Amino acid sequence: MCGFFATNNPAFDLSILPKVRDRLSFRGPDGDSGILKIGNWLLYHARLSIIAPVDDFNQPYRSPSGSVLLFN
Repeated sequence: MCGFFATNNPAFDLSILPKVRDRLSFRGPDGDSGILKIGNWLLYHARLSIIAPVDDFNQPYRSPSGSVLLFN
């Protein structure tokens, strides 16, 4: 299962993000992870160890219209 982390805390210390990543590593991330910051929102996704044929499947997914989606 993929790992997710989200916060809307404007005081969140980005320097601890590697610790968040390490806490999610048991889920089997393949090294392909994504971070997206919009306003106060920070979204982080660690993808399960799978092979995706193209980078279009990287998350957080952002559509051409600007919508943001994280899914498992």
